[in-house]
Amino acid sequence: MEFSLPEFPATPVGQAAFVSAALALAFGLLYLIIPQRMGRLIGLQSGRDGAIGELRPAGGFLAGFAAATLLLDQPILYAALGLSLGVGAFGRLLSLMSDQAASLVNIVMLVLQAIMAGALAARLPEALAEAGAFLWPVEFQTQLSAYAYAALALAGLVIMFMPRVSARAAGLAFLAQAGHGPIRSAGGILLALGLLGIYVAGLTESLYVAYLFLAMGMVAALIVSGVGRIAALTLNRGNYPFSLIILVLSLLTAAALAWGFAGMI
Repeated sequence: MEFSLPEFPATPVGQAAFVSAALALAFGLLYLIIPQRMGRLIGLQSGRDGAIGELRPAGGFLAGFAAATLLLDQPILYAALGLSLGVGAFGRLLSLMSDQAASLVNIVMLVLQAIMAGALAARLPEALAEAGAFLWPVEFQTQLSAYAYAALALAGLVIMFMPRVSARAAGLAFLAQAGHGPIRSAGGILLALGLLGIYVAGLTESLYVAYLFLAMGMVAALIVSGVGRIAALTLNRGNYPFSLIILVLSLLTAAALAWGFAGMI
């Protein structure tokens, strides 16, 4: 296992996936560093003090996973990032159809996200080429990982299909013309990663390497998300109860996933 600066691929498929992962990293860092400006761009604002800081951990999650994808250079990570952006794009499409929020920003983000998802998901056949039959894990550590992924998928499902409830819990408010696209998209990303994680955990025998690297990518995403949440607590004062609860849950999820692969390294 090597940690080094990523090299630009030689093949068109690899190049497209690399550029898409780099764009995902850039977008994640923007949400992490300048949440107020990004909130105005995508149509989100604070419904209570400090709530716009929620964009920091969301951006940190995306940036952490994209950075792990580039540094570790594993097909499963590229495929996972592509699937998550694809389901996130479906969430945006759902918002366009149900929220009547066909703003230019929403349409541009939908198209860009779909293109990035397609470029990244092209690595999926390579990632799952040796997949065997799915079996629910029997070892406790792997089971714990599967349950952690299931919790992420459930959270993503709620966020994607109950955006008003999710936004209210986080303290966020929508601008009328923006709709629920950003919230639904974030939920779609969690939903896709959670479901893929459950699937890969059930294929540990045939996809040992994929299981290991996907868990590493998720831990990286959750850790950088935690850094973003701490930054939000420090720089975007307010929203403390919600932020502290989610921070603890995120760290517990990261610990469960890390323990699941720690004995394999």
